[in-house]
Amino acid sequence: MATPKQTDPQFKLRLPLDLKERIELAAHAENRSMNAEILARLNASFETMGDYQVLAVMMQDFGKYFAAEMSRLTEEVERLHSAIDRLETSRSDKT
Repeated sequence: MATPKQTDPQFKLRLPLDLKERIELAAHAENRSMNAEILARLNASFETMGDYQVLAVMMQDFGKYFAAEMSRLTEEVERLHSAIDRLETSRSDKT
């Protein structure tokens, strides 16, 4: 009986020799084909990328929070400076 024809899309890839050799060694160490090694590493990189994307969103949110907090604190400092100026003016008017 004939084996079924592979249905996954195929992609021809050029690799520098040193990278090909590293993939071969890694595949051998994991007891899998070069194709399986490449797929495993690509999948892992996308999983990690997902973590980085979450972190990037968190950093953006923190940046927005930080900017809003800095604005609020700047306004508060300006308000306090104005209050001090009024107190100093009031005090100097009384003397």
